[in-house]
Amino acid sequence: MVESVSIVFQLAIIEGCQLPAKDRNASLNPFVVVLLNNRKAQTFVVRGSLNPFWDQMFNFSVEPSDFPLSLQLICYDKTRIGKNYIGEANLSTHHLVLGEFPKTWGRSGVENLQLVDYKNKKNPCQEPGFIKVRYGFVTSEDDLCDFVSWRGIWDAISAQNLPIYRGMYQSAKSSLAHSPSLDTSAKDFDDTEKELTEATTEDLMFHQEIANPPISALSSDEPLEADTQNPLLGVVFIDIVSSRELPYDRNLTRTSFDMDPFVVITHGKETFKTRFIRHTLNPTWNERLYFHVRRSYLNHTIKFSVYDHDKFSNNDFVGSCAMTVQDLLHIKGGMPMSEKTIPLALAKDKWKGVFESSLTIRTGFKAVEDLRRTFWSELAKRYDLDESDSLNHFEVLAMLESLQAVAPEKLAREFFTESGKSPNTEELSFPELATCFESYVRENNWDLLRGPSLAQGRNLFQIPTCPICNSTNLEGVDIMMHIAICCMSDPEVQVDRWMVSDFVPEAYAQRKWFTRAVNRLGYGRYRIGQNNANIIVQDRATGQLIEEKIPAYIRLGIRLLYKNIASKSAVDIRAIRRLLKTSSLKQGRKFDDPVSVRDIRPFIQFHQINTDEIQDPLESFQNFNQFFYRKLKPGSRPLASPDDPRVVVSPADCRCTCFSTIDKATRLWIKGEEFSIARLLGNLSEESQALAQIFENGSLAIFRLAPQDYHRFHFPVDGRVRSHQHIDGHYFTVNPMAVRSGLDVFGENKRSVSIIESEQFGLVGYVSIGAMMVGSIELTCEAGQRYSRMDEFGYFAFGGSTIVLIFQQGMVKFDADLEENSQHFLETLIRVGSSIGTRPDAL
Repeated sequence: MVESVSIVFQLAIIEGCQLPAKDRNASLNPFVVVLLNNRKAQTFVVRGSLNPFWDQMFNFSVEPSDFPLSLQLICYDKTRIGKNYIGEANLSTHHLVLGEFPKTWGRSGVENLQLVDYKNKKNPCQEPGFIKVRYGFVTSEDDLCDFVSWRGIWDAISAQNLPIYRGMYQSAKSSLAHSPSLDTSAKDFDDTEKELTEATTEDLMFHQEIANPPISALSSDEPLEADTQNPLLGVVFIDIVSSRELPYDRNLTRTSFDMDPFVVITHGKETFKTRFIRHTLNPTWNERLYFHVRRSYLNHTIKFSVYDHDKFSNNDFVGSCAMTVQDLLHIKGGMPMSEKTIPLALAKDKWKGVFESSLTIRTGFKAVEDLRRTFWSELAKRYDLDESDSLNHFEVLAMLESLQAVAPEKLAREFFTESGKSPNTEELSFPELATCFESYVRENNWDLLRGPSLAQGRNLFQIPTCPICNSTNLEGVDIMMHIAICCMSDPEVQVDRWMVSDFVPEAYAQRKWFTRAVNRLGYGRYRIGQNNANIIVQDRATGQLIEEKIPAYIRLGIRLLYKNIASKSAVDIRAIRRLLKTSSLKQGRKFDDPVSVRDIRPFIQFHQINTDEIQDPLESFQNFNQFFYRKLKPGSRPLASPDDPRVVVSPADCRCTCFSTIDKATRLWIKGEEFSIARLLGNLSEESQALAQIFENGSLAIFRLAPQDYHRFHFPVDGRVRSHQHIDGHYFTVNPMAVRSGLDVFGENKRSVSIIESEQFGLVGYVSIGAMMVGSIELTCEAGQRYSRMDEFGYFAFGGSTIVLIFQQGMVKFDADLEENSQHFLETLIRVGSSIGTRPDAL
């Protein structure tokens, strides 16, 4: 009989849904406190979300004396000075039993636990939302063997006179004693148990889930699904070394110069900033940054911008240089740090030709394969007692035991067998050992770079210390990134400071602190996916984060109109509708007036529009609206995969969000309380309800056009136009802050609904939505006619606007980068004709 057995209760808190807003901002900063008997744990805080996503795992070691178990999940809203109670859910002993056996992790699924408001007895919240969890005991997959392995603990539990466990104990014992697969004729039950325990314990443990997650099971902003399509290539290191011969202007006294330079580095969603060096034209920084490189990043731009720090006025832009990741590095394996000197493109014309300014950087790259080999080799060196660069059977066993591997003896034997060597007489070289470890972690679907997913719940090793620097402070650290940093440490290369990506776009990084404070108070916080008047998008072509240019009065107006719009009275909303409709019609008439041509050039200058691609001369436009829905020169927007009609292309120059299901779109992005596909397609008419059934569980893509964009829109697929339907409505903005408010802007606004019959994609819903300041929606295609991708569909007159595409279930697989950004509430800036997805059977 097993005298002492310890088991583990494993809990995954995945996400919260439909949590109630506790303030006027209609948002929360939720977290969950977990109480298991007298033990406590806590999730991290998710900022500004009513549907927080935690995906966090907790493990509790359970002893017989801990029963009966009581689990309490309390959800709070984090505030500046404390926390506000939202609700709680409780699990007791009977929830932890599945039929007559313990509820194991392997047999559990995701459950919705309804939160209940127990504290506010006088005025309790009626709908505090719910949280999605998964929980169970960590055990093997065979219930009969569970009883064998856990005999001691169930003996102790049944002795506590708990009827539910006594019944389970008797049932398991009876099933095991009468199992036809076991020979019980010549042995009593205890002998059978002893034999089975000795024969199967190691085999069972080999497949058992480990209680404690490894240090390397770390969070990441990148979803697992994207890894196969967009594999991680390695880690880039860049040292900002120095700059030489910077330009200057004389100071106020004309006795010297003013130049306190610093550098802002932008790549993808990351922005870095060096410290500023006082009063020098030849600064030396010696600061290092790093970032991951995936296959899709190779054409992304790395931009280096030099600024002059000023105490009271805005920082002055000095010059910049840019290059792609492909140009910067040779992505063909690890390369040492190499130094490059790059000329700066100076900001002022009077500096050009006078100053030969440059920026010196060092760059390095560690391929992911090198990182893995380095990791296993450095780890193996710690157990190579005779320094032979190989490990014998006992050294491999010691290594596996220190990593807390399951069934280390059996695993060690398998390593030698796979390498074709005898554990008794031969040794495994470091490369052979690395191959064995890599094979093992991949067979078990475990990634050293990321750790396991909660859905699989499988952990293989615990890594307590770094094998290179022996650091034990690895909690919350990406172990592979840590090892990459250790590998790139070179005593001959001076690095004074590591840079951290604390900023969003470049413009924000170079601003003064007081300017950032005023902007935050007026427009909201700068953050990717933040629901406020600061709109940040990612340019798909360069990977750069861009702050959308909006005049200050419009930005402030959007924030005042749509912040907490769900809590505004019906009278206020009607007043907003009248105001926006009157303003839009008035603006449309104004821009139809010939006098409006004077607004064309200031508009071009403010938004920095490329006039080289405009088909007609600027002088040919008789009013501003003609310029607004201008045509482009042929070839300005190439068609992606011109010979493959199974590729869906963007219908417009726009900011795009894509969602594989309509449910996901409404959960993450479209927050209108009355939004539905039937309402979007025709104000709940019989025809629209029939169409809604056709598109049930389908996919949805949103294409938002800003005023500076090219405002003619095109066909995304080949097909015949079945019908057009024009629906009158209001003129709410389609700004993300409005879309993510409680108002159904898509279902309320003026729009045209078209249905395309496509041989490749079935029925496709094409909804052209007007918005604030849009004078009209003009369709240039005719019902009943066939069109090809990139043929013109129509155009919008002045203002913001949106196109929504709806696909039937299973007809499209959106591009991974677009879906990934959409999951993180980030719009992607794309051009008409670029790929957005593919029919699944074409992949």
